[in-house]
Amino acid sequence: MSSEIQALQARWEAFHAKLKERVRAILEEAEPGCLAVFEQGGFDPFTLSNVLPALKRRLFDLVETAENTWTTQMDPALDRAAAGPEVVDREYDKLQALRAWTEAELEAFEVRLHATASRILWARLGPTVPTRLNCTQCGSPMELPVAFVVVSVHCPSCTSVNTFNPGPAALLDSYAIRHLAHEEVWEIRTGAEPMPKPQRLRETSTYQAEVEAWERRYGMRDYPIRAPY
Repeated sequence: MSSEIQALQARWEAFHAKLKERVRAILEEAEPGCLAVFEQGGFDPFTLSNVLPALKRRLFDLVETAENTWTTQMDPALDRAAAGPEVVDREYDKLQALRAWTEAELEAFEVRLHATASRILWARLGPTVPTRLNCTQCGSPMELPVAFVVVSVHCPSCTSVNTFNPGPAALLDSYAIRHLAHEEVWEIRTGAEPMPKPQRLRETSTYQAEVEAWERRYGMRDYPIRAPY
């Protein structure tokens, strides 16, 4: 292999390394900003959906920069250097690996971000959810099922039906439980360090159903998710 081709490969590798460094820096800077938006929005998790599209665009603008650089500079330079097709293919594959790596880093960021927001919600809302109620008819204590949705509870004493409404804590079912289940499956699939999950949330039927759903989704994908690039 000529020294000219080797020099091109070295510059291409260095260019990719700088892009990866920039991706990591953007994600590192984004986490506190996203959590600040979450807090400023009254801990409404859906505020995160307003900031994530712009973050994704920033990351994939970098990938598009690499793609444009390949088209306008690297590929023509390899052609001028009379690089063989196997060399061109190998260098082009690095571009595809960069995209896969960026997608994986973004996925890791999103999984962890939503799970962190979920743990914050649990800390705020968990203590407000009782584990038992008194019957509205006879006053007898009733154990509540492990759930954070509206449920009907039969009194064991007078058999009357009581309704439990979790109020704002319903977010634990519609958001927190689902994202923590996602995080658990993602951790197992990628070998990432496991983060704590509140046991009371893990005991719900929603959590178990979400784990099974994510296992099916990830079972349809090729691994590793975090590309070895």
